[in-house]
Amino acid sequence: MNYLLLMMLILLGCVGAGLLIGIIVVRLGHNHDPLDDTGFVADGLSATLGTIGGLLAFVLGFLVVFTIDNYTAAQDVAAQEASAYSAAFEAAVLLPPERGEPIRRDLVCLIDTVRTQGWFYAEGDRPTADDDIEAWWVQTRSDLGLLPEAGALQEYAAETVYSSLAEARSLGEQRLLMNGSSVPGIIWIIIWLSVTALVALTYVSLRNNTFILLTSVAVLTIVLGVVLWALITFANPFSASDGTAVQAEDLAATLVRLQDTYPAPASVWEQCPEPPAVTSTP
Repeated sequence: MNYLLLMMLILLGCVGAGLLIGIIVVRLGHNHDPLDDTGFVADGLSATLGTIGGLLAFVLGFLVVFTIDNYTAAQDVAAQEASAYSAAFEAAVLLPPERGEPIRRDLVCLIDTVRTQGWFYAEGDRPTADDDIEAWWVQTRSDLGLLPEAGALQEYAAETVYSSLAEARSLGEQRLLMNGSSVPGIIWIIIWLSVTALVALTYVSLRNNTFILLTSVAVLTIVLGVVLWALITFANPFSASDGTAVQAEDLAATLVRLQDTYPAPASVWEQCPEPPAVTSTP
């Protein structure tokens, strides 16, 4: 089930549970010490309501700031990954044409596979994406291994391609790992319990004014829903489910820039074939 949808259903469940608890509290109160007949909050209940509301606001505010930092960091990782691929391609330009062109072709296909198939792989959108990316990795490393002994410049270029590819791969793995929700489970428990208690106290406070009660609960639910949507979005920066994910725009821009800068030979920029079969890792 969609993670955002699940959180919204839990929120509605907490609202419903809060209303039910409020009804039970009112009935128990009438059986013991009668509650305020006006239906509005008494001093003691006001303090409790303010404390729980303040706690919930603090927790949600802190988490939103924390997850915004996570979202910004994800954008930086995406940009660094594109930069690493760019550095590998430009280093391959320094290699002899008969060896450098196949490597540049491999790099173009590798970048394009990551951009189109592997970007949201953490969500299982493309079960074969990981295999396709690995195939182009192996192919690129194989072509690099076929380079003959060369001068200092070409040796430097080959080492740069290797190191840049290693950096790009590390950043890609970091990108996928960043897509898991960074909010600990205990924090979610605190949030749900606070929401339930807040709705219950709101019912007890406004039980004799149905319109104000329903309006208050509805506004509270909507505001909490929006805040939770922002929280989940920022905590899962590469989730494609809600249209706010960090996209592969940097990789796409890198391919466009490289093609404009190094348009020849045309074979480097032809449509990529099916990924080569992985037989062994050099």
